[in-house]
Amino acid sequence: MRAGYLTLETHPAHPGLVRLRGLEAAPPTPAPPPADGDAPTLRFAARFSDLDAALMHFHSGLRRALVDLDGRLYRAPLGDAVAVAEAIELPHRRVFIDPALAHDQRLANTVETLHRRHRRWDRFFNAVGIAALVLLAIRALFGI
Repeated sequence: MRAGYLTLETHPAHPGLVRLRGLEAAPPTPAPPPADGDAPTLRFAARFSDLDAALMHFHSGLRRALVDLDGRLYRAPLGDAVAVAEAIELPHRRVFIDPALAHDQRLANTVETLHRRHRRWDRFFNAVGIAALVLLAIRALFGI
């Protein structure tokens, strides 16, 4: 388990694509995009105590939007990609978010929807586990 930063970037050469990166060191402080549009622009960064699990959860959330596995490029709106990263149910701390997204109510709503979906799946699997334990207890008590 290694701690690190999950970052999302966009690049003018790849419109409509979001690049996922996992960094062990803090990402550089974002600067305004260069006029020539030659460099990627940092849009989101969060520090996770388990970077590998965070990358896996992000991929799971946007697996159908994957364009390039090696380049970690996803064809998804930036807001949706940031929402998936924010909704990862692992301890994390947001380090940076694009100012254009910081106060976006749609982003907040999408994150809350994803949290609710995760809680529903957790409750479902907990119910399955409890049912299995009850059946095992019944078998042990009655020798079935």
